Amino acid sequence: MEECCRFVKDKPQTRGSKPFEFVTTAPCHNSSQHVANNFPSGHHEKLPYGNKDMVSIYHVREYDVHKLMQVQEPIDIFLSHDWPLGITDYGNSRDLLRRKSHFEQEIQKGTLGNPAARDLMAKLRPSYYFLAHLHCKFSALVQHGEIGPVTEFLALDKCLPGNKFLQVIEIESENGPHVLHYDEEWLAITIRNLTQSSLGLNYDQILECRRFVKDKLQTRGSKPFEFVTTAPCHNSSQHAANNFPSGHWRNPQTEALLELLGLEYFLD
Repeated sequence: MEECCRFVKDKPQTRGSKPFEFVTTAPCHNSSQHVANNFPSGHHEKLPYGNKDMVSIYHVREYDVHKLMQVQEPIDIFLSHDWPLGITDYGNSRDLLRRKSHFEQEIQKGTLGNPAARDLMAKLRPSYYFLAHLHCKFSALVQHGEIGPVTEFLALDKCLPGNKFLQVIEIESENGPHVLHYDEEWLAITIRNLTQSSLGLNYDQILECRRFVKDKLQTRGSKPFEFVTTAPCHNSSQHAANNFPSGHWRNPQTEALLELLGLEYFLD
């Protein structure tokens, strides 16, 4: 779940992301870490990144969580970096502590996990919640209310011999075509949050943005732009000193999407 920081920064969705749907399977993710001091701040990191920037760029911000909180349509799969705070209450915590005894103090203090991830799981109620941050396998079933849906939570171990880092799960979907397509609701949320300065919830504005997106996608089509090379590949025939870029390359996919949505490129 830890992407290259430049790739993370280059997404107009910026961390909290649900840009595509695959058939009827709607994935959603927040791949950043929770650090309380940086949570209320904006995304201030700029190229070239300093040592502090290369750490803080991975920290989840209130803005990211706020965007995901506006999703109304059902979420099939949610991916995150951090465990949701309190998730150990819904699984076999005794077995977890047998394998990871150093978790006990954090569990008792109520600090093991990310409070924002907890809030997102409670709001979005995804069918599945996957991650691998704490390097141990742990499963849980979270019942949302007395008659609400259930979230199947699964954390996996580090990818090493003998570890439980892989599990195959079959998830049903409707018949094809099996293609990626832009998620209309998420693009509307993206437009609304990039064109408004406040973090308030205004669903009328989102509906207006959604009508705009729907018109755009009906004209252009909902299939994502064709993937193209973003930057030159490594050339082993050149001197090593000439293989390090002096600047950065804009992602053509991001530029095309922002142009479609009528948004300025803001990631330099």
